[in-house]
Amino acid sequence: MNETLPMSEYIFQPLLSFNAKCYWQFGEEPLSDRELLTSRGERVKPLWVEFNDWNGDDGWLMSGRDYSPEEIQSFVRDTLPLTGPRQRIYCEYFWFGVYRIGDLYAYEIRPAYAGINVGRWPELEYVLDVSRNGYLGMYPTDTPAGRSPLSTPPTVAMVMPDPLPGIYVCLPTDPPADSRGLLFRYRKGKVTPLWTLGGLEPDTLKEGDIRTGLELYGPTGRIVRRLIEQGRAYLNDRTGHRGRLAIQVVHKGVPPHPHPRANAADA
Repeated sequence: MNETLPMSEYIFQPLLSFNAKCYWQFGEEPLSDRELLTSRGERVKPLWVEFNDWNGDDGWLMSGRDYSPEEIQSFVRDTLPLTGPRQRIYCEYFWFGVYRIGDLYAYEIRPAYAGINVGRWPELEYVLDVSRNGYLGMYPTDTPAGRSPLSTPPTVAMVMPDPLPGIYVCLPTDPPADSRGLLFRYRKGKVTPLWTLGGLEPDTLKEGDIRTGLELYGPTGRIVRRLIEQGRAYLNDRTGHRGRLAIQVVHKGVPPHPHPRANAADA
């Protein structure tokens, strides 16, 4: 690919953007659609994020259902006296805003206004990024979705701390992927964190499609891994066990926020 491609060709593609349910896939071999939907945890784990929680995992992208809405530890504090009502938000759908640069694609990832959260705008104005030690989490943002990553960065940047400060041990990791270096050079100093999904061609997707065996690379160029710490399953681009990402497309052609598609229904 031509390394001198002008940055003006970084183009947002709203018609290719989509909402999806996401799964962490153990191993690196593709799964059939049936295997993805019926494995019940043996080979895949659902990805989710919650906000306004009480358990210390607020905003972190989780791989597994340790704190699903059906489990009492997730909402017990909501019903305790003297604490007042809580509006905990559980998200299992994610919006993938598609950008094209030449013949490559990159993705802005946010919680989706879909499913039980279809009417919650603007409560889900977050964007997926990486903490200082590589944990994947949702950062609050006032940058509109679909804004060019070439926009001027804000003068004050929010730094997301790690979920377990003070005990992190930095282990050897993979270097950034050279073949994707062009995308990641553009990321440096930009407003919008962009991700790469190796093995996905967004122009071929339709609603209901399932894709497995995808390689998820973070804004730094490192491949994402699954990391277990104190019984919690995080995603991290520095350490952990390798795997792949699987997606199930629930809406296609989703415009950028704050105008989520009005007819998006529960999937």
